[in-house]
Amino acid sequence: MARYTITPIPWGKTTGYKNLMTYLWGFGEPPIEAAQYCWLIQGDKLTCLVDTGGLPETLTMHGFPTELLEPVDVGLQKRAGVRAGDIKMVILTHLHFDHVENAKKLFPKAKYVVQKKELDGAHHEGSIQRSLYVLEHFADLDFAIVDGDTEVAEGIKVMFTPGHSSGGQSVLIDTEDGVVGISGLCTIQENYEPPEPMKSLMGVIVPGIHMDAQAAFESAKRLKAQCDLVLANHDKKWRTVSKIG
Repeated sequence: MARYTITPIPWGKTTGYKNLMTYLWGFGEPPIEAAQYCWLIQGDKLTCLVDTGGLPETLTMHGFPTELLEPVDVGLQKRAGVRAGDIKMVILTHLHFDHVENAKKLFPKAKYVVQKKELDGAHHEGSIQRSLYVLEHFADLDFAIVDGDTEVAEGIKVMFTPGHSSGGQSVLIDTEDGVVGISGLCTIQENYEPPEPMKSLMGVIVPGIHMDAQAAFESAKRLKAQCDLVLANHDKKWRTVSKIG
């Protein structure tokens, strides 16, 4: 059975209020530091990347003040000895600009795994998230389009987790430490490990940025239930972790 390790590739640091991530929870608390990542998955027969990251200035322009930690290609080389040109497959959790902006520049020859509903939603001109999709970032990419939960390689599955966006997906990876999920819902660890009374009442905290709060809630619960560990994709704690699994 295939087993993989996961290397966080942090590229940005963002400061904002916690309730931006935790819907109706954390109002009045001081600003927190969040992080921006790509995630490198490595096994005996496959190396792939989850998301491509973006540019701090683009996030800042959209109202999320962000500082560059290091470019994604530099992080891949320093943390894992992998060159950007070696990446042949990228799993896109969703198509918001901060998750796909580097695609054409750093990984132009990769195959991109994306949900059909996400690609359709990105082109919907009436979407409330229209400003978060920059079509030139992903126009003409070599897409492998999936529809729902799909095994993309032995030991790597995508789980359809809509709510943050119309067609988002999370990634489930078999590791020596069990099933590790990379959240496609923009979250911090508190979304999946909430304090009381939210832990008893809800199990998870709804992601703060969403186009469908109920769908995001159901997706977060489903993801947590199927994983031994969920990696919240904007939590700063993973910046200091070299490998998972």
